[in-house]
Amino acid sequence: MSRYIIVGAGAIGGMLSAGFWRADVDHVLVARGSQADAVEKAGLTVRTPHETLTAHPTVVRSAAQVNLRPDDVIILAVKTQQVSTALSEWADRPVEDEHGTQLGTAGELLPLMLFLNGTDAQEQAPRWFRTVSTTVIYTPAVYTEPGQLAVFMEDRWAGLITGPVCGPDAPRPQAGDTSAADNAALPHYLQQADRDFTAGNFASVLVPEPSPYTYGKLLANLANGIDALVGSVDYSDLLEQLQDEARSVYRAAGIEHCPNPPEELGFADRIPEAPIDGVQNLSSTWQSMARGTGNIEADYLGGEIVRLAHLHGIRAPKNSLVMQWCRRVMTGDTTIPASPEDRASGLREAFDQLNKEAL
Repeated sequence: MSRYIIVGAGAIGGMLSAGFWRADVDHVLVARGSQADAVEKAGLTVRTPHETLTAHPTVVRSAAQVNLRPDDVIILAVKTQQVSTALSEWADRPVEDEHGTQLGTAGELLPLMLFLNGTDAQEQAPRWFRTVSTTVIYTPAVYTEPGQLAVFMEDRWAGLITGPVCGPDAPRPQAGDTSAADNAALPHYLQQADRDFTAGNFASVLVPEPSPYTYGKLLANLANGIDALVGSVDYSDLLEQLQDEARSVYRAAGIEHCPNPPEELGFADRIPEAPIDGVQNLSSTWQSMARGTGNIEADYLGGEIVRLAHLHGIRAPKNSLVMQWCRRVMTGDTTIPASPEDRASGLREAFDQLNKEAL
């Protein structure tokens, strides 16, 4: 049986830990600062539309506090901008047997599961770890305060689509393969993870090739940047334009994507969303900006569309503009409108001008 080392105790890592705790799945939660203090003192409380659960996981504060074992699986649930630091912290940690004999390093011996948005981490992780998988996550989960999370789900807490990135036992499917996996053909650690995710109240699906689902989810994640700028103001028209631009970039780059992964894989009916009284459902990028963290994940979401466009000799000016505005707001640039309504209006005017220039 696997033991999971969940690195990151924000909305995603915390939610996963609470689900594992309730299902009695062996794991350790790596948390820092006030979040670690709160969970150690009073537990980790997850509020959903229909229940409130307080979990009491084992908490550590750094890699140095974990004695890694050969059956461990590391789950990286941090923001993309934090990935390189986390990889360097964990990859060279020793893995020891029950007698304390070092067998090798985490990067050589242990699977790494990526639980974060975008595609950048899938490029970084194989530099550090031999065996890597990625999980596409569908859930509106929010970190509300230290020790407190909200998950806006009526049934399962999240939909999880997991597939291998690299590894000695990873299958080599055809590019663009969007079939569900024959689980028996996938590495054992993924088969075990699928069972443990299901036990933890997650709708879990394994796939042989995760890339089409990653790029499909990236289209939805383009909302993060606009959400961070305009909050609860309706921005559906702006998001549609960002997504149309992204699809054009995908075509230029020859990237296959699944338009609606939950429907395609048959779990959409298990992840209906519902409101929670007194809690706003806002993106992780909005949360980062509101807390003044100094960096945002949106640079690796809309920014990935911009990167792909540049690599293929075209532009993605609308996605680029949203990323620029996010960065300027983060730095206190007062030339960006202050109110959400004025920001939405300013983006619409800018998008209209870009549309005219493209004629």
